[in-house]
Amino acid sequence: MNTPPDHRAAGTVASRDLDGHLRNRAAVLVDLTSLTDLPRTALSGSDPALLVSGAPGQLTTPAPLLRLLLRARSIAMPCALIAPSLGDDLTRQLANLRVAHLWSAAVCSTEHTANGTNPYRAAADLLDQPIGRCLVVTTAPSPNDAVTSGARTTLVSTGGSLAPAAPAEHLTDAERQLAHLLALGHSTDSAATALGRRPATTASAAWNLNRRMGFSDRTRTIAHLIAAKLIDAGPLRAAISAELPALDPAEHRVLTLLATHDARSAGRTLGLDEAQVGQLIRQAVSHLGAANRTHAVAMLLLGRPAQAAASDPDTS
Repeated sequence: MNTPPDHRAAGTVASRDLDGHLRNRAAVLVDLTSLTDLPRTALSGSDPALLVSGAPGQLTTPAPLLRLLLRARSIAMPCALIAPSLGDDLTRQLANLRVAHLWSAAVCSTEHTANGTNPYRAAADLLDQPIGRCLVVTTAPSPNDAVTSGARTTLVSTGGSLAPAAPAEHLTDAERQLAHLLALGHSTDSAATALGRRPATTASAAWNLNRRMGFSDRTRTIAHLIAAKLIDAGPLRAAISAELPALDPAEHRVLTLLATHDARSAGRTLGLDEAQVGQLIRQAVSHLGAANRTHAVAMLLLGRPAQAAASDPDTS
């Protein structure tokens, strides 16, 4: 059973509470920018290996983040670094940070973001740990990849202090699996089969996901989850052709509207009646080779459409 995320709204984390944040956690995932407040030390003539930093020496009173990382190292908890790029520049940056032999892995956030995958979930996968059991440390305010990663505890490092991140929308692992299947065009019945669950249970879970995201239909829920990066786009994009078939402009417009509107309000925006909207949706689904409208909207959000066909004066 998934427990609620531990994103408390305000207040800094006292040093005496650091062990509590590590308790029942399997790994620590740290944004490189959060390390800028750590004490530094000069390393003359040294050439440390990638992800090995610092040097022996007397430490001054360390910042809370440094205490947290030293504690994680002392209990042999794996730590992964999330950095915009990897290589010599990262080695030099880490060379001055006073946490030696800490990092077990690193991921390139720029690469994962470009591929539509969450870098924090990628780091957890690299450590072979579920994201829900990882402690995330970041600097960016929510919502961001750190807060929406699925981690149950996210701390923000600012000026040497740590504070719980503000709450954000959060998907359980089960919800994320279901959302991926729905985005790929599964019905609740076929999703239930793929997940090994009862159809009634899966239908209820899909309805609850709609309600929690604030929508009355599956299409807008999935479009929101993709846009908010609450589900990884990479695996979804991999299932879509590199270039989508060309759509009529009216078909393209109606699918675009369905990402944020129900069919009736989309029709009002376009000046079309219900039958015309339904016909455009069916045509768009057929032209894209999609399973249903949710799948078609997801394809439009994630794919690279070919140039639209000439406008149809009867539907434009």
